[in-house]
Parts: sequence; C-alpha cells; structure tokens
Amino acid sequence: MSLRFRSFILNGFNLGQEGRPLVSEQHQSSREGIFISGDLAGHPTLKTSIRDGYKSIHAAAEWLKKNNNSGLNEYDVVICGAGASGIAAAFESKKLKLNYVVLEKNRPANTILNFPENKKILARQEKVELETKLWLDNCTKEELLDKWSEQLNEENINILTEKQIVSIENIKTNFCVKTKDKSEYSCGAVVLSIGRNGNPRQLNIKGEKANHVHHMLLHPKGYEGKNIMVVGGGNSALEAACSLADSGAHVSISYRQEGFFRATSVNKQEMARHINAGTITPYFSSQVKEISPKVLKLQIRNKSQDVPIDEVFVLIGAEPPKKLLTDLDIGFENSWTIKRSLFLCASFFAVWMFYAFSKWGDGSKLSEFPFSLLGKAWEVLPKGLNPGLIKTLIYTLVVLLFGIPALMRWRLKPRIKNYQTLRYLVIFISQGFFLFIFPEFLLKTIDSVNYWRFTQL
Repeated sequence: MSLRFRSFILNGFNLGQEGRPLVSEQHQSSREGIFISGDLAGHPTLKTSIRDGYKSIHAAAEWLKKNNNSGLNEYDVVICGAGASGIAAAFESKKLKLNYVVLEKNRPANTILNFPENKKILARQEKVELETKLWLDNCTKEELLDKWSEQLNEENINILTEKQIVSIENIKTNFCVKTKDKSEYSCGAVVLSIGRNGNPRQLNIKGEKANHVHHMLLHPKGYEGKNIMVVGGGNSALEAACSLADSGAHVSISYRQEGFFRATSVNKQEMARHINAGTITPYFSSQVKEISPKVLKLQIRNKSQDVPIDEVFVLIGAEPPKKLLTDLDIGFENSWTIKRSLFLCASFFAVWMFYAFSKWGDGSKLSEFPFSLLGKAWEVLPKGLNPGLIKTLIYTLVVLLFGIPALMRWRLKPRIKNYQTLRYLVIFISQGFFLFIFPEFLLKTIDSVNYWRFTQL
C-alpha cells in the first residue's frame, strides 16, 4: 500500500475544528514509536503538559524495551520541542538513564518567554499530581523561568537550540530526525512536544495580513490610549485583553459564543471586573468580517457594526503542524476516513437489525430476509429469555463498553473531569437501573404484561 493512500485512509477529510492528532492513553500516536505530549495532544496547560512529558517518556521507554530497540542508534529517544512537556520528558529521560536529546527551534520554554510581562502562573488550581522533579508552583512568568533555568543548568539537560524539525523518516524500527540546518539524529523512539504556537489559527478574512493585526501579545505596554480589538474567548484572549486594559488601552473583545465558557474561573472573574468597570467592551455572538486600517467590521447576530480600531489581536488558538504529522502518516481526530465510513455503515446495519427484532417474518419475502434468520435464532433460546430482555441487556452492555473508556479519557482533563464524571454516572445509572434492572426484574413481578411500558416513558 502506498504511503499516500495509507495516509488518506488514516486522515481522510478532516472536518474537526481542532484537528488533533490521534493519541492513545499511552501517549502513542497512530504511528508506532512516535509519542505525542503536551499542547499537541490537547493538554495545553503547564501542569498537564508536564504530566504528559513524564508519562510519554515512560511509555517510550516501555516501547523501546518491548522492541529491544535500546542502544541501537545514536539516541534512544529524540524529544522534539523544549516547552514544558519536552523539558519534563528530558528530566525523566535522564532519570531513566535513556540516551536522549531535545531539539528546539527557538529557545527553551519559548512559549512562556512570550507570555505578557508578570503573567501569573496558577499551578495549584489544577488538581493534577506531578511526579517529575521539574519545579512548578504559583508564581509569575519571570520566577518560573528563573527556576527552570537554574534546574536545567544543575541537571545539565541536553537541549540543542535552533534545530527546527523538517522531517522524520522511518527506517525499519528506527527513526531519523532531520532539522533545517541539515543535521540528522537517529533514534529508536520520538516524542513530539512541539506544541501549536508556531501555527496561529487564522480568521481567513480580508485585512488579516495587515501590520496592525497580531497573533501574539508580547508586552501590554505601548498601547496606552489606543483602540484595541481582541478576537477570541479562551484564556490567552482574556489575559491579553485584561493586560491591555490595565495598561490604559481602550479594549474591546469579540467572541462568537454568548459567554467565556472555555476560560478559567480566575480569568473570567478578571474579565467581569473590567466589563463592569467599563474598561473592556464585550461583543458576544459576534464574528469579524473584515479588518481595515482604522475600522473593524463585526457581524453581531443579524446586524453589522463598525468598530474603530488601531490594533487587532487575533488570539483564537493554533493549529497542529499538519504537514509534519501527515508526512509521518499520523491520523487525526474528527477525520472522515475510509475505515471510519465503513464502520459507520456496519454500525447502521447492526442498529437496523437490532431494533427490528419484532418485525421478522417467515422468509417468504426478500424484505424479511435478515429478520427471518433472527426469528429462527430466537427459537433455540431457553424459556424466559425473550428478545426484549436480550436486546435491553445488549444495549446496556454497549453503553458501558463505550462509556467507561470515554469517562476514563475525560478524567485526564482536570477542568471538566468532575462534570463529565457526573454526566456519565447519570447515563450509567439511568440505563443500567431505571431502564434495565427496574423494569425487567422488579416491575415484571408486579405486572408481567405491561411492565415494558415503563421503558417507553
């Protein structure tokens, strides 16, 4: 099978807004030997990124051991990216005595270096336990960078800067990581911790390429008295808007939703304070349609409005490095692939059969064919095992079979794990008890004829 055709089967037509690469619970991508952690895996906060780096290296070490792949190359593992996840992976690599190297295209912790001045790091808010020795606590950006620099020097972590990854080639069970300066690094496993910040998401509208449109706020000072529009509703957008307002800018913020649902409680409280004080003007349920030198056109529900601007900050997230991942034959979430389409068709047919148990005939008509087979199958069941009971049992098991793994995946997302846990528990209890045990075993003893009507309520 050609690489291009295989890539189409894995990646198909990507319809997902986020376009995250597929990552297993062991942090392995759809390509064996390549592990993904941090922001690229959908865990952008510092604490979850650090935890990812720790876990991905342990998974890579297990994979190397399983495949007898240690010591066969220049390095056991190449870590791509020296952000929070990559640095944590490097610390753990040294602890596990792996031969490793970290390749970084800019500077270590470059994303944090680009945070606004004196940005607060709220590490204790997330109830994620860290097992790595990489330091993290409630502090400012500057305090965190000083502490990490001290640790990197003390541990003599092997980080090579100005090493931009251009390709990763697979030779049998080994990998060759190539950089822009034509260097090559052979290894047994690869950990991708390259993040997304180098690929800011675009609005794809007229005027977005102008010099007064930015995708990052390096410093809030220098914008005093100017009309600033911030586009976005995540933590980066809210933090930038509040920092600019604190510095004396006239700030507006445009967001497509009715509220800032994705941001942390601290950022939402700070934004609410500014809105109540009149220092930030919010435009909810709005979309930017065009950016001119002095005016920004907004579509607010069914109305159009011109907003005067001097500078625009488009902070709507970033895209994964799709070309690198596609070249590596790594699949993406929310992609309509051949495999996924076939699975959907098979599922549709199974559900059609499943819900048509009561419609089988004697097979005398072509339309009765599949149901006539089911009818004959039920004839061999022991007495007391009727189709309704079997159908409800299967349905309940399917809910648990797909629901429990989904719940465990949501448990890895600290901000919403409690909500998702409650949501899935309600589903399990409703299906398992109220729609199965209660009608099939309790109500049946009271009214053996009409008990099933309870499930139709």
